[in-house]
Formats: sequence, structure tokens, C-alpha cells
Amino acid sequence: MAESHIPATSSSLQTELLMDSVETIDEELLVYLERLGQPRRSPDVLDMETKASRARLESVAPLRPLIEMYCRLWAEGMYQLTSEEAADIGEVAEVWDQLVTQIVSHMNAVSVAIVANLIDKGVITHAPRRARR
Repeated sequence: MAESHIPATSSSLQTELLMDSVETIDEELLVYLERLGQPRRSPDVLDMETKASRARLESVAPLRPLIEMYCRLWAEGMYQLTSEEAADIGEVAEVWDQLVTQIVSHMNAVSVAIVANLIDKGVITHAPRRARR
């Protein structure tokens, strides 16, 4: 296995995962991090962390469509398993469709953040798939 660069604390790993799972690192995220007990970041530190986050996400960019497809397949499968029960209790299909969309969005963000982090730490590697002969 490649040399691993795992952060020294679970707090720093949590920060990386949260930063990697959002489109924009904004004031709202910083407030959440503070609520988790993390200190306020200076502009220089925030800039450094933002650049590192975007570099991690760039490393997983080729995998994003596949990750999103897997998330959608899982969510739709779970919907199929539970939709009969939902119909029995009078749930509206539109509400369930919105729920599936939200689940896919959250799962995709978390999955991309995890894979990007594992690639960054050298725990896994990604090589483009070779064409089949």
C-alpha cells in the first residue's frame, strides 16, 4: 500500500470531509465547524484548506459520474423496496421522488468526499480503465 498521509486528528479529517462534501466553503460551513469545537480560521488558513479541498475533488473528478450513478441506483432500489409500504400509509409519490433526489444528492456528496480523501491519503489509487479488447 502507498504511504498514507492521514491527518493527525479525527477533527482535521472531519474538516476535510465536510469541506469536500459542499459546493462552496462558506460562512455557514465555518459556523458548523465552530459548533463542532474547531477554531475560527484565519483567511490564509481558510484559503489553504479550500485549495487543498478543491485539489482532492479534482482527483476524483473522473469518478464522479460513476459515484453518482451508484448512489442513484441504491436510492432508487431502496425506494422500490419501501414504496409499497409508503403507498399503504398514503404517502404521495411526488414526496418520495423528492426524497430520493435528496438522498442521492447527500450520498453523492459524501461518497465523493470519502473517495477523494482516500485517494489524497494514498489509501486507494485510481487509474483510468483500459479499453477492453
